[in-house]
Amino acid sequence: MQYLENKSNFNVGKNLRSLLEQTDITISGFSHATGISLNHARVIMNGKASITIKTAENIAALFSIEAGRLFLDEIIKLKEPRSIPAIVKFYQENVRNEKFFVQKALENSVTMILKNDLIPSPLFDTWVRAKEIITYVGEDKKYSAYKAIFNSKAVSKALGRIYMNTDLLDRDDLRGNRRVFQYKRKL
Repeated sequence: MQYLENKSNFNVGKNLRSLLEQTDITISGFSHATGISLNHARVIMNGKASITIKTAENIAALFSIEAGRLFLDEIIKLKEPRSIPAIVKFYQENVRNEKFFVQKALENSVTMILKNDLIPSPLFDTWVRAKEIITYVGEDKKYSAYKAIFNSKAVSKALGRIYMNTDLLDRDDLRGNRRVFQYKRKL
């Protein structure tokens, strides 16, 4: 009996993790959306907690799935995550809260590293493109923990925001088509 309960807890956690990844919602966002405490949500996601039928129904309502599917070994695949009414509503109501969305949290981390560490460094003494920044971060042991979040999309968005919202960078449109930019620290 204990084995079945542990397996069930593991399946719920595995499915919850998958659902959050598919919808780009963080565990904090999930906690807020469902009213489940953050600590309990983490324990559930780690497969270490049993959940009540009410909690299963609460989770299922957010993702528009049948509650019983959470307990199955098969990973739940959402067809159109961004068209689920509860997810759409959650996005609309919380669009400015970057703690609730994985991509926004990652972009915020990239922005902070760029602003606090990289832009003041010699790297930005000359013109630099996103791919060169990614290479630099990948080669510098100081930033090894951040390699995974320094992708082309996140770096490009962060550089664009820094350019538009601060007076730290100059920007050059390399091809004249507003798609490929290089940046340099303003002197």
